[in-house]
Amino acid sequence: MDLTIKENKTTGAYTNYLCNEKIPYIFANLNGSRKDVKILAHEFGHAFQMAIFNQKNNIPEFILPTNKACEINSIALEFLIWPYMEEIFGDDAMNYRYSH
Repeated sequence: MDLTIKENKTTGAYTNYLCNEKIPYIFANLNGSRKDVKILAHEFGHAFQMAIFNQKNNIPEFILPTNKACEINSIALEFLIWPYMEEIFGDDAMNYRYSH
C-alpha cells in the first residue's frame, strides 16, 4: 500500500456500504490540499444518504437510488459546509469558495 502523500499522486475517494454491519464507510486518498475538504464533504454526503436510507427501509429506490439521486446529498453537503470555511481556511476561505 502506498499511503504517503506524494507530489503528482492522484486523489480520490469513494463511499460504500457494509451490509452486515449496516454502516457506510469512506475510503479517501487525500493529499493535504484544499480539495481534500471538498472530497470529504462530498463523500460524507453519500455516507449520510446510505446511513439514513438503509436503516429500516424496504423501498429499493431508496436503498439503491440512481446515480443522479445519489449526488443530491453529496453536492448539497459540499455547499452546506460553506459557512464554516473561515474556520478551516481563515482568510483564504473566499478563494476556496471561488475555486469550488
